[in-house]
Amino acid sequence: MKTTILSLLIIAVLASCTSTSEKAESETSSEPSATVAKTPEFSLVPVWSTDSILLTPESAIYDEARNVIYVSNINQDPWEMDGNGFISKVNVEGKVTELNWVTNLNAPKGMGLIENSLYVTDNDAVVQIDVLTGEIKSRVTCSDVDAKLNDITVGKDNRIYVSGSESSKVYMLQADSLIVFSEGEYERPNGLLAEEDRLLILSFNGAAMSAINFESNEFIRLANGLGKADGIIKLSDKDGYITSSWSGQVFHISSDYTLTKLLDTEDEAIGAADIEYIAKEKLLLVPTFYDNRLMAYRVEVK
Repeated sequence: MKTTILSLLIIAVLASCTSTSEKAESETSSEPSATVAKTPEFSLVPVWSTDSILLTPESAIYDEARNVIYVSNINQDPWEMDGNGFISKVNVEGKVTELNWVTNLNAPKGMGLIENSLYVTDNDAVVQIDVLTGEIKSRVTCSDVDAKLNDITVGKDNRIYVSGSESSKVYMLQADSLIVFSEGEYERPNGLLAEEDRLLILSFNGAAMSAINFESNEFIRLANGLGKADGIIKLSDKDGYITSSWSGQVFHISSDYTLTKLLDTEDEAIGAADIEYIAKEKLLLVPTFYDNRLMAYRVEVK
């Protein structure tokens, strides 16, 4: 009888240990919900917004030399060749100082600045604008007819990279032509950011951030869950990046590629297109697309 009771006790203890072990293994092996950090280190504090006089603003870029913000205005249809797109000037306090600074564009989007030249994608071409006069100096048309050029980034040696959302290619501007730099590794490339040794690419359809190494041409996916990934800026090597999702979300991506949502205005029908960052003011600039404003947020560390 004692032997039977002892045997039953041993079986019960072993079963309990097995159950606990299986539970612990299950908890350890389960993946975290998405890759979202529980406690954000950064937050966005509203500072200002322009009046609602911009017309489908898509991208903003800060010209430090002249202390002015340029905003590209699609003006209704994002891919229409209608000639009603334009560039505006906005001061750092949020006042639109010159609404129709450069006109006769189609649907201007991403922008890059090299000294006195502003480079702007305009559906099928990259337009060069003299910022001193507002004059269009050149227009380089893409040989891929339906490329749908989107964002621009300027890398070392002033190399200009351009995303083709429809062609799923990234181009490089060389003299009077756009040559293919990379293709086929992403779904609808949008936002670009050139770093010292690599090019970061946001995938609008793939909701991801990836990188291509300039020397090895190695492609690697770094972060997922970015929504309709649109714009990207870098805070610093230590503080990581901020990206936007066209539908209204803004995310922080840490240096180890952990994702935190900082802002979500989708329910208010306020978009978040191609963002810009003014480092000295710690200001994040967010074009709101169909909401027709440029909004500024202070990036604060908790």
